[in-house]
Amino acid sequence: MTARARRVLRTLLLLAAIQGAAVLLYWSRERDRQEPVLAGTFVVQAEPARPAPAIELETHDKRRRQLSDLRGRAVALHFWATWCAPCARELPELLKLGDELENDGVVVLAVSLDDGWANVETFFGGHVPASIVRGVAGDAARKYGVGVLPETVLIRPNGELAYRAKGARAWNAPAARKALVELR
Repeated sequence: MTARARRVLRTLLLLAAIQGAAVLLYWSRERDRQEPVLAGTFVVQAEPARPAPAIELETHDKRRRQLSDLRGRAVALHFWATWCAPCARELPELLKLGDELENDGVVVLAVSLDDGWANVETFFGGHVPASIVRGVAGDAARKYGVGVLPETVLIRPNGELAYRAKGARAWNAPAARKALVELR
């Protein structure tokens, strides 16, 4: 190997080492920034404190609700779809928890991302719970930056974002109840 080839090889190895170190530094900082707020079976990520995006929701009986109408109450805004298997498994637990915490100042709204009410009606055997809603303009998931299903955004009573849970959660876990009650 010529001297020039050795210099080129050393330079390439040095650049690869620097790039590797940069990647490790990035991932370690990203991991620290994303450290879970709650441990155990119910892990959520902190959201930057900012007002929750305004959205209009429609109930199964065609009533319109503004998310802002729920100021003064903690809100679990849950995005799901009937075709999402993890959603189908966790939704009953979340709806039950929402019913249990209704008198404690907590509202659970499960925003269906299905194209219409037909699949939702079938999913619930024709008896759609009042906490199941759809985004009126169809942009609720976009406004909340939903990237996976299910995904839940927890909102403080003052209307500020608090936490985000991406993926299915054990809503029957004591930590889930604690997280929602402590939002109040």
